[in-house]
Amino acid sequence: DECLGTPLPLSDLSTLRVWELDATHEVLQHFSHHRVMGEVVVPGAATVAWALTAMERSGLGAWTVEDVSFSQVLFLSATQPVCVQLLLRQERSDEWRLRVSSATADRALPKQWTLNAQVTLRPARTASISQFIDVAGIRRGLALDIESRELYARLERLGLQYGPSYQQLARAVVGQGDALGFLTTEALTDLQKSKWAK
Repeated sequence: DECLGTPLPLSDLSTLRVWELDATHEVLQHFSHHRVMGEVVVPGAATVAWALTAMERSGLGAWTVEDVSFSQVLFLSATQPVCVQLLLRQERSDEWRLRVSSATADRALPKQWTLNAQVTLRPARTASISQFIDVAGIRRGLALDIESRELYARLERLGLQYGPSYQQLARAVVGQGDALGFLTTEALTDLQKSKWAK
């Protein structure tokens, strides 16, 4: 699978699915444009995308993310390559959980997996975004309008380096504790074509 990696053959797929991405996988290589203090880091949003994609690819219907926890930052080092394992398990009839783990990609050593993140999924409920977020109300409280170039320059000064493929905001409006981002038209087009959206 383009996003999830190689599915591992299991004798029973009713409650468990497993995929692995080796260090050379296209998705992991793409994360080289996402850096914190110079180190390549897997974005938190990728964990959510993996979870939703795993459910969709498994033919399990519509589910929603209700909880995400991060136990260890997933660094991708050029000098010490890692592989990533995605384990999707049914916990209850109305709950699945995706575990994201990583291990050093050294065939000479037994893999010692580190848990990096977990995502809990439950059946999707029909709802509009307005039921959860008062976008208009948030917008009224925001005063500072920042254009894309200045926004990413500020983030880089904080040690957050976003390469070209991650610079998808045209502008942001910020205030005290809240912000709204506006995607470029190119970003929306790319999202529709993305392998994550298939």
